[in-house]
Amino acid sequence: NRRQACMEITFTDVDGDLVSLRRKGCRIDEYLNGKLEIKGVRNFTIDVNKRTYHDDFGFGEFRPEEDLTELCRLRDSMFASAAGAAADSADDHRNRRQACMEITFTDVDGDLVSLRRKGCRIDEYLNGKLEIKGVRNFTIDVNKRTYHDDFGFGEFRPEEDLTELCRLRDSMFASAAGAAADSADDHRNRRQACM
Repeated sequence: NRRQACMEITFTDVDGDLVSLRRKGCRIDEYLNGKLEIKGVRNFTIDVNKRTYHDDFGFGEFRPEEDLTELCRLRDSMFASAAGAAADSADDHRNRRQACMEITFTDVDGDLVSLRRKGCRIDEYLNGKLEIKGVRNFTIDVNKRTYHDDFGFGEFRPEEDLTELCRLRDSMFASAAGAAADSADDHRNRRQACM
C-alpha cells in the first residue's frame, strides 16, 4: 500500500544527533535523539547541493555517506501519504467516534505526556509510564498555557497548538462518554435478553 509505505525516516546528522521523522496518521513528528522535538512538522526541506535540511525550527547538515536522493524520495512519499491519510480521515464517517484515541505532547519540563482512551476510560501516561488510571479531569488554560489533571498541573511548550489540543481533548472525552453510554446500553440489553 503506497499510503502506508513510509512511516519513519531516520538519519544521523554531522553533529551526531539521531533525527527521525515519524508519520502518525496524517501528522508527521520530528524526534531528536528519541525525544519529540516538533509535533506536526509543516516543512522539511532538503538542499541536495549544500547537503543541509531545514525544518520548522532550524537546520542541520547531513553526513557525507547519506543518500540524499533516497531521503528526498522517502520524505516526499511520507508527506504525500500523510496528506492522503488526512483526506481519508475526513471522508471516513465511521472513524469519527474513534478518531481520538491518543493525545501526546511534551511539556516544558521535557516530559512526554499522553492521554490514551481505552473504551470509556482515559488514562494518563508520563514518559510512557501509567500515571493516572481513569482520568476524571484534564483542563487546559489557553491564556496561561497550562494544563491541570487529577493530581496537579503542568505548562505547555510554546510550539504546542492549544486550540488543536483542546479540540482533541474534547473529542476524546466525548467519545469516552459515548463508549460508556454504549456499554451501559449493551449491558441493559443483555440483562433483558436473559429474562
